[in-house]
Amino acid sequence: MARYTYTRTITDEELADLMTTALAGIAYWANLAKLADENDEFDGYLSNALALGKPLKIHVIDEPDDEWHTLTLEKVLEGLSKRTSFDPLNYDALDGDAIIQYALFGELVYA
Repeated sequence: MARYTYTRTITDEELADLMTTALAGIAYWANLAKLADENDEFDGYLSNALALGKPLKIHVIDEPDDEWHTLTLEKVLEGLSKRTSFDPLNYDALDGDAIIQYALFGELVYA
């Protein structure tokens, strides 16, 4: 069986749009998202932070309050690579949710 590889390009604006959708899509299993560096004086939207190299911390509802998962640009790109059905021109909160789950857990944990 032959294997093929292709590369997708995603702009900062497309990433921010995807993260806006994704952060809304994870609300059924994650209750908080914030900048990983709490001392960072970033004055923008969380959805733009990753494109600027600023990791986020995500808290899962059914985990202890002091347990957070770090979401980085590299992890999101890895999550994108695992969501093979992702269409950058036509996606929804389910796609964003799946990308974040792949990024944080390596698999789909929440359905």
